[in-house]
Amino acid sequence: MTDAQHYDVIVVGTGAGGGTIAHRLAPTGKRILLLERGDYLPRERDNWDSTAVFVKGKYRAPEFWFDKHGSRFPPEVNYYVGGNTKFYGAALFRMRPEDFGELREMVTHADVRRLQTDVTGHSVTSVVATVGDGGGEGSTVEFSADIVVVACGAVNSAVLLLRSTNDRHPQGLANSSDVVGRHYMRHNNLALMAVSKEPNDTRFQKTLALHDWYLGSDDWEYPLGGIQMLGKSDSEQIHGEAPRWAGAVSPDMPFEVLAHHAVDFWLCGEDLPTPDNRVTLDRDGGIHLALDEKNNIAGLNHLRHKLQGMLSHLGMHEHHLLSRSIYLHKGMPIGATAHQAGTVRFGRDPADSALDVDCKTHDLDNLYVVDTSFFPSIGAVNPSLTAIANALRVGDRIADRLR
Repeated sequence: MTDAQHYDVIVVGTGAGGGTIAHRLAPTGKRILLLERGDYLPRERDNWDSTAVFVKGKYRAPEFWFDKHGSRFPPEVNYYVGGNTKFYGAALFRMRPEDFGELREMVTHADVRRLQTDVTGHSVTSVVATVGDGGGEGSTVEFSADIVVVACGAVNSAVLLLRSTNDRHPQGLANSSDVVGRHYMRHNNLALMAVSKEPNDTRFQKTLALHDWYLGSDDWEYPLGGIQMLGKSDSEQIHGEAPRWAGAVSPDMPFEVLAHHAVDFWLCGEDLPTPDNRVTLDRDGGIHLALDEKNNIAGLNHLRHKLQGMLSHLGMHEHHLLSRSIYLHKGMPIGATAHQAGTVRFGRDPADSALDVDCKTHDLDNLYVVDTSFFPSIGAVNPSLTAIANALRVGDRIADRLR
């Protein structure tokens, strides 16, 4: 390893957690390296093409995970600079290159495979990555830093820690409590399409949200969650749903007409942490995700009933509220991993948490995790802003440490 490969801080992942903490640390004047598994997202016409994005899954990572029964499924993950939030439909503006200053470097197509520790097991000494050009197999490269920040997304951060076993950490790094990979959460979601009595000429629907029943309702004392608008269905997506909708729509309404009257909603309810909802690895390194798909869905069912009751007041056909998959190239709900969280939870007690309240691992002195892995609960809103706020907070702690 050459001196040129040693840094003050290495950040693994460039999404809401990793990209934000790199921004926060850039003004410190320290040498910072970002390692990103993917490349820059190309700006092209297919970015706005629903067939390319949703039907063909053009930007989805070409990999498969396994459910608790061993069946393969394609997860909703996107490996690009900026992480999954590059595919997030809300009005959240991303930072620009100028925001990061000149005091950081980035290596793309760097798939981090494991973290090495010193002989005591108390510090990470190197980050081992397979670095390529996106066109084939790459070469193994080691990088070192005084501080290492992991922000690969809740599933892949847990996978990286679990994969980094050694004599001092036989269950994986930061896992003396056996919580790494456990308590996986992803929200209980429903994508629904209503049919307006008037044509809906919108192509890109505004993301409006309704949280009147977020904490409960007159007929249900527990939180229901939120309702928001969803990217508008078009005829290609509706054709893809047709087999599941047989008999649910009017036979005299062609798919093209139905698409012209579509109004789409996203319902988001809270998923609760449970240790058996977890990420594990098999002997071949395959990722397995065990999920109780019925966990805490009563509130979501009540929320759907609330939306159904409003349709006639909104100028929509009250009996046409159709379930839809916004990602036709894969199944839901286990494949809906965009809001993944909870697999490397923080807390005050090392016996039941992997991170302390500043997101530093209890077991290693120089290892932090700043994506949504740290969440002990997930609420019922998109986790990105919370991840960003936390990354800014942890960035301040690391900046103080670097002084």
